[in-house]
Amino acid sequence: MDFSFQMRSFDMLVKFLKHDLAHMPVFDTGKRNRFSCAGSPSPLPRSTPEAQGVPSGAVLKLIKAISSGKDMNAHSFVILRHSHVIAEGSWAPYRANCPHMLYSVSKSVTGTAAGIAADEGLLDPDESIADIFKDRVTPSQSIVMRKITVRHLLTMSSGIRFNEPGTAFCDDWVKMFLSSVPKFEPGSAFEYNSLNTYMLSAILREKTGMGLVEYLTPRLFEPLGISEADWEVCPKGIEKGGWGLSLTTEDAAKLGQLYLNMGMWNGKQILSRKWVEEATKSHIPTPNGECRYGYGYQIWMHDDEGAYQFNGAFGQHVIVLPKCDVVISIASGATKLFSGSLLAGLIKEFASQLSGIPLKENPAEFNELDSMIKGLVYALDAPVSVSTDKSVLTGIAESLSGSEYLLKSNIGGAFPFILQCVYGNFTSGISGIRFIKTERGFNAELYEQTDCNTLIFTEGIACSEFSVKGERQPVGMRTQWRRDEDGTIVLFAAVSFIKTPNTRIFTFTIKDGRIHVQFDESPGVGSAVAMYCEITGLNQLEYYRKLIPVLAQERLQKKIREIASPTAEGHKAEPASDSPEELRCERPSG
Repeated sequence: MDFSFQMRSFDMLVKFLKHDLAHMPVFDTGKRNRFSCAGSPSPLPRSTPEAQGVPSGAVLKLIKAISSGKDMNAHSFVILRHSHVIAEGSWAPYRANCPHMLYSVSKSVTGTAAGIAADEGLLDPDESIADIFKDRVTPSQSIVMRKITVRHLLTMSSGIRFNEPGTAFCDDWVKMFLSSVPKFEPGSAFEYNSLNTYMLSAILREKTGMGLVEYLTPRLFEPLGISEADWEVCPKGIEKGGWGLSLTTEDAAKLGQLYLNMGMWNGKQILSRKWVEEATKSHIPTPNGECRYGYGYQIWMHDDEGAYQFNGAFGQHVIVLPKCDVVISIASGATKLFSGSLLAGLIKEFASQLSGIPLKENPAEFNELDSMIKGLVYALDAPVSVSTDKSVLTGIAESLSGSEYLLKSNIGGAFPFILQCVYGNFTSGISGIRFIKTERGFNAELYEQTDCNTLIFTEGIACSEFSVKGERQPVGMRTQWRRDEDGTIVLFAAVSFIKTPNTRIFTFTIKDGRIHVQFDESPGVGSAVAMYCEITGLNQLEYYRKLIPVLAQERLQKKIREIASPTAEGHKAEPASDSPEELRCERPSG
């Protein structure tokens, strides 16, 4: 690993742990290229499970297991058999028609774009990077880049050191990739690096004169009837390729079905059979990968029986089982960065129950399945004892209505910290809270710089929108509450950012004119920090030794907890202000 890069990565980690956000480089431009279906989207055909040889009871068992699976936190799913949707559902407040952030599932879509370009004669997998970017490669680097081909990018075997954290230190990612050097002989080993996929995106722009979204619109998105898609771009306006794509769960399933169809869609060959066969077989072993069965062209092998999958962080999966003619698409907010092992076991058990011929309809099992799916709710456990008692809600609303609280300096924001990092949109903390009684309960207005976001305390699930510095996100929230005999009020709110894997969790404790706010989130920050240390090499012993003088190990863990679960203290404003400006700006010192 390049020493100067590791030192800059180390310096950035220290700034992160100290919450020195003013001096942290920004990862994201916030810009996206978008596709929206001009006409009506084309949904896949629907069927009962039994008509496609699947017992409703098998689907029921699978979804129950996913719902109760530790750390899985599923948001939505679609199951296909014989090209038909046999089961689909979303855990409220998540919605089937809402695009979900896919993280590295994006890589498989970029790989598909590369295949289409190869089919059109625009891309040669064996062409060297030096030849493609001959005007940008220096004479000394030309020797290095001549050894790296498009195929090495496709199979994650370029060995290039420039990776995801490095994008924070420059705005020209192509230049940085071309000036980097490999750790090993290209093609000799596997090392997962999203910048390999970014370079595929950059190469496709170079070869076609179009970005990924523009190129794929008539070739993939429109033929498959994709409803909408947006793809984050780098500072130079190139789609990130390896991440940043959002699709609905059904549209993601269509991509899996396209591969299962050997590239054919409604009688038209979208992607050549030859490419599909090459893309879905192992080209390189992955002894240290998240899946251990090998890697194809931006696609993981799922098992040793021909199954494969498109995978993304925090539980985004499209799993294709050719022997069973099944595609399973799942969007999640898994608490572990990569959590496929439990899911793989559940799917294997599910697949063992399938029939090659239609089954007799089973109304009792089908109705039980239908009822369970309609009742799915995404319910994170509250860290405190709370309830949804309507009479208690009414009493709390009466007590709090019109009251305002000023908060001391804190690092808690409306957006989960992981999303702040993803969008490079860091908070300076919530400065004030105003409570307002409503017909169905009460609202808590959170003042954060120039923004005001509202928590809706009511029965059931409330939908709204949160906004910080121009980044707007639809949210769904579930709230609970409690009032103790000594007058202490405890409020809980889980706010799911429904286009992402992330949920912000608030716990308020109010007593005697004082307020304590606990900010949590799911997935947690700890796994993201661990990933950062691994891909930058900071988990190597020599870098921990360098880290210890700055932050002793126990203090390091404490710092991570402070960022993952910050707190804020405040006091009641007397009298309540007529204007929210005081709530936006004032920071009490005591």
